[in-house]
Order: sequence, then C-alpha cells, then structure tokens
Amino acid sequence: MILEDYNSFLFAYLKEQANILLLEVNMEGTIVYANKFACAITGKDLKGTHLANLFSVSNADPIKLLLEQKAEKMMFNVNMADDLPQTFYFSTFKNGDLTFILAELNYDEVEGLRKNLIYLNNDLNNITRELQKKNIQLGQLDQLKNQFLGMAAHDLRNPIGNIMMSSEYILDMDGKNLSDAARELLSIINTSSQFMLGLIDNLLDVVKIESGKFDLHFEETDLGIFLASVVRFNAILAKNKEIQITLNVPTVLPPILIDRDKITQVLTNLLTNAVKFSSQGTEIIVSAIQTDKEVYISVQDHGQGIPENEISMLFKPFSNVSVRSTGGEKSTGLGLSIAKSIVTHHNGRIWVESKQGQGSIFTFTLPLTQNKLS
Repeated sequence: MILEDYNSFLFAYLKEQANILLLEVNMEGTIVYANKFACAITGKDLKGTHLANLFSVSNADPIKLLLEQKAEKMMFNVNMADDLPQTFYFSTFKNGDLTFILAELNYDEVEGLRKNLIYLNNDLNNITRELQKKNIQLGQLDQLKNQFLGMAAHDLRNPIGNIMMSSEYILDMDGKNLSDAARELLSIINTSSQFMLGLIDNLLDVVKIESGKFDLHFEETDLGIFLASVVRFNAILAKNKEIQITLNVPTVLPPILIDRDKITQVLTNLLTNAVKFSSQGTEIIVSAIQTDKEVYISVQDHGQGIPENEISMLFKPFSNVSVRSTGGEKSTGLGLSIAKSIVTHHNGRIWVESKQGQGSIFTFTLPLTQNKLS
C-alpha cells in the first residue's frame, strides 16, 4: 500500500471509528471540525462552538498554551454527555492557520475507576447479604414478639375480666353498705380494669393484624338496621355526658357484605372518640351517603377539633394527639390504627376532616359490590 493510501485510510479511521478525540480549530479557538467520537462523548455537535466549552476549566491560559502549541502534551477534563468529566491527554500540531488536536482517554484513571467500582460492588454485595440476614432475624424477632404479646394478652385477659366483674358485683350488691371511700376505690378498680381489658383486646387485634391472621367473616347486612343498632348501643354510653347521637341516613340503604363485628368495632371506636372529646350537651351525627360503587359513613362531632399538624399521626399505632378528653377518659392510641386496618381489609378508605374549635368528621367507605371484597 502506498503512503498516500495509508494516510487516507488512517484519517478515515480517525474520523469515523477510532476512540480518539480529533478536532480542527481555527486561530480564534472555534472548532471547525470534530470527529464522530468527539461528538458522541460530549453529546452535542461541536462544530462552530469554542474550544473552551469542551473543558471543565474556567482558566483560559491552558487553552491558550494548547492553541499556541507551547506544551507537547496536556491533560484536560472534558465535559461528557453524562455530566461526569473524563480526563484526556491532548496533543496538537499546526497546519497553517488551523490547529489539529488529538486527545486520548487517560486509561490509568479509567482503570482506577474500574477497580474502585469492583471494590464498591463487592462491598455493596456484602452489605446486601448482611441486610438480608438482618431482615430474616428481624422477621423472626417480630414473630416472637407477636407470640409473646398474644400469650401475655390471653393470660392477662381472664384475671382482669374477673377483677372488673367482681368490682361491678360488689358495687351492685353491697354498694349501699359500703363507705364512700370503699365505693370510690371500687369504682377506680372497675374503671381501670375496663380500660386494661380494652387495651388487651386492642393488643390482640394488633398481633393478628401484624401476623397476617386478621380473618374477616363477611355477611350480607341491611346497612340501615345495622347503623341504627350501633348508634342505639353507643347512645346509652353518651348519655353520661348528656351528649346526643343522631342517625341521619336515607330511608333505604342497599344490603352490603361486611364483617359485622369488625365494622361495629370501627363505628364504636369513632363514636367513643367523638364522645370522649366532645363537650357536655353537644350532638354527634352519624350519616351515610350511597354512591354507585360505595357507601360513605361519617361520624361528625362538635368538639374541640384536632390541630392540623397532628392529623397525619391519628391512624398510626400508639399515637396520641395533644387534645385532651373532656371527661378525663383514657386512650390506648390503638383504636384508630385498628379501625384503619379493618376498613382497609374491607377494601375501603378512612380519613378525617377537622378544625380546632369546630369539631371533626371521621369518614370511611365500604364497597357495595361483592367482587371488590377479597
């Protein structure tokens, strides 16, 4: 092959195939030609742009030296298409008023980066394996925790229930023969045991939910009759604070598939909270609205309301807001989180709207169609 053909082949290779940056720059530093590789690594057409735009430097002196060919080989960081600069070795040679620039990648840097990536990947794999082991251990510990809570709650439930019933029996049978101090102590025992029994029941529900054993038993239910029944039961408890519970529902509501006991638990929790945080003599309204696909059930009180920055905490386990009950009633901080789980297992939603000083509206939905229940 004659020399001219060889040079022609070499130049064509540099233009189209070589992983070498090739530029042709005029005296003002404007790029008049850039090979395929140069445009590919920078992600743009370099023709017509200034040489300075290629580099990650603000100082023009090195570029001036490069154009004047006052250094045999210089190192620059080139702005790459992925915004991560790469180091190249630059060489130049003059051809009249034009300067040809050749640049090759700093392979020592690339090799160093490759080795660092290998080390980092190995470290990441080790960390991933450790996390997997820790997750398995945490799962086992969580299972043991649930077993312990379940056993403890079951073991405590009977004796505390006996204490509650015994205190009620003594108050009913011998209340007139007891001193005021004895009656007060028995009332404290009875109230405290009722609270503890409720806490134990809530803990058992939490254990079932977390262990995935939260079974529901769906029955076709006349929603109007069902809501009236739950309201009647809670209205008796509300009378102690002279609070009225009003049922405001359409004359006809469709039959619906629900777990009656669980939805009773949801409604009772919402009504108990409404009574707990409402002032004496106010009204609580239970309403239901039917749409094509679901029923909206709401419990509205005219109590103290909830601070806006605390609303997001309401449905989390063991969370309590700064608002205090109007009658000194206690709260476990579990009721709303359990209610949310029950509603979610019914493929429904639950939320609250509240303004301080104006009261709160808790609303949950229940789907009407059977195929939405799993």
